Amino acid sequence: MIFDNDPCSHILSKGTFAVSLKDGYSKQISSYTFLDMSGDGKRSLVFDGVDNMIKEFDRNKNILTNIVWVSKPDYVKYVPEKNEISFIKDKKLILFDRSTQTSKPILDDIDGYSTISWDKDGNSLLFFKHHNINRINIESGVISLILQIEANDFISSSDNKYVAYHIDREQLLIKDLETHDQWKYKGNSSIIRFSPDGNYLAILRSSTALSHFPSKLGEIVVVDYKRKKVSPRILEEIDFINFMWE
Repeated sequence: MIFDNDPCSHILSKGTFAVSLKDGYSKQISSYTFLDMSGDGKRSLVFDGVDNMIKEFDRNKNILTNIVWVSKPDYVKYVPEKNEISFIKDKKLILFDRSTQTSKPILDDIDGYSTISWDKDGNSLLFFKHHNINRINIESGVISLILQIEANDFISSSDNKYVAYHIDREQLLIKDLETHDQWKYKGNSSIIRFSPDGNYLAILRSSTALSHFPSKLGEIVVVDYKRKKVSPRILEEIDFINFMWE
């Protein structure tokens, strides 16, 4: 799991492969399912499906550490600036404190496939419910409506200032939550991910070359959405259905 120093030069698959944006090279990195990466890029959360254990991989020390046992968690994330992780289980958003080894629910009736996006201070987060993007303050429990959208889900930039979501199968909308400026990207897209620095959006488009395997073959389109520029990077015959920036 060692790459070069450019923090936005690779896209990491959510399964067991790393895919470089520079040359399209793919290599197996582990037998675990990748979940999330720490803000400094030195640690990764992975899931061991055999032991039903969320684990942490320290990339500098090459050490794997058990964090918490949980069967089939969804949307596992580091909590910024805290010694905590969050995950969805049985439609509850759970906060796990690594220092005290205790768990507590902070949101109920949450779809495991809905976006959960922590603010940089780890004191609040954006979440999606009933076509509404909401923010919850963890300490007070106060929930405020941020935006209503006609979509089934959304993703946000690392600073929670920008969101992106599908309007329909052929249109993607990228919106600034502070200024309400927006830009529509037109074209086939299935999976979308903001870069860690929040300056780019990577879009996975299904391959048109092999229609029998549209979920396994595709191309990555890198969007400089603040400047409204598109730069396609083609990844041919790459067997993956999900990815994350590294």
